[in-house]
Amino acid sequence: LTSFIFYWASKGYLEIHDIDKRFIIKKIKNELVTENEFEKYLFNSLFLYGDGESVDTDDLREVFYKHIEKAGEIFEVDLALDHRRLYTSKSIRCGNTVKTFVALPVMGAFLYINFVGIYSSFLLISVIGETALSVIITMIIGGQIKEKTEYGNMILGRVRGFKRFLETTEKKKLEMLLKENPSYFYDILPYTIVLGVSDMWADKFKDLAVEPPTWYYSNSMSIFTLALFMGSFNNSFSALNDSMLSAPKAPTNFGGGGSSMGGGSSGGG
Repeated sequence: LTSFIFYWASKGYLEIHDIDKRFIIKKIKNELVTENEFEKYLFNSLFLYGDGESVDTDDLREVFYKHIEKAGEIFEVDLALDHRRLYTSKSIRCGNTVKTFVALPVMGAFLYINFVGIYSSFLLISVIGETALSVIITMIIGGQIKEKTEYGNMILGRVRGFKRFLETTEKKKLEMLLKENPSYFYDILPYTIVLGVSDMWADKFKDLAVEPPTWYYSNSMSIFTLALFMGSFNNSFSALNDSMLSAPKAPTNFGGGGSSMGGGSSGGG
């Protein structure tokens, strides 16, 4: 979802300004033209912060994660309404049922401590450790019980095929694509982020004539080279992820004490 920032920029909706390692997103067009409701929601939510026309990524810290979560929920609803589920309902229900068994090891540990008692710190650590391990294993197994629908398998095949193209396409093919569309490198860049091959993609273009992007500005690049751009671009993406996905710490008290445990959200684009 965070890679949409660069997708929108390449389509002329945004500009990204890197000013002394401060990353500012400026709105160029007021309305996003798309049929995806989750995408419209995410775009509009971005400018609830800042002055409405531009937003510093620091303004999104510990507040924007809520919109990321909401956009994901809208996306899942859109898939369901269009009968484009990625996984069968039966397998999802089965996985959720398995996850409910997570209560068993927790209850077992509670009953053991309550009726048998803990006579040493080593025993306490052992009980807590085994309980935590059981919970983790149960959640992993429940999360893996997913059977793809016919649509899900079709989408997965297309994604894998596109990733193979990004990894194996040759210089002559890229030259032809650049001739047809001078901004081809930047149009595909958001997809390479999602698929984890952006550096490989940039390396393929290092000897080709790639024009500077019209939507990205950095005062640290006096002369444009693809290597310098990618270095600055990666910093921008890292800052965006850090700000857009960060969540406030959640204080947790144990036994009336003042102990605090950090909770947060993390993830990729």
